Amino acid sequence: MGATLLRSGDRTSFGSALRTRRRAEPDAVVKIGTYGPCAEFIKTAPIGSARMRRFYFNLVHHDEVEPIGHPVADRGQAIAVAQRLAIDIAENRQDCLGKGYSVSIVDDAGIEIHRESVDSAEKSG
Repeated sequence: MGATLLRSGDRTSFGSALRTRRRAEPDAVVKIGTYGPCAEFIKTAPIGSARMRRFYFNLVHHDEVEPIGHPVADRGQAIAVAQRLAIDIAENRQDCLGKGYSVSIVDDAGIEIHRESVDSAEKSG
């Protein structure tokens, strides 16, 4: 994960920096400056354009997918939550053991980024 500095410098290049920011689809935006340019940035930036990435959890068994848990914004936190969910399922839903259940993490685009086996969690938990 990295950061990119977009510098507007003055009011004439402000529009160019804003267009570059929109194309980059950043996780966060930090605007530093005097009140006037900051106010202009806030007024011209569309609401929701710099939306934070979210991670969602599913209980997966073969082709069946059941949403579980609450979404989080941090990938590392999402993996820790998936591990905890897998342990909780192994401890509290004995009917899921030995049947190939897992906790899947998907991002906003629906792409799976991690899968945690319930059976493995039960053994290590």
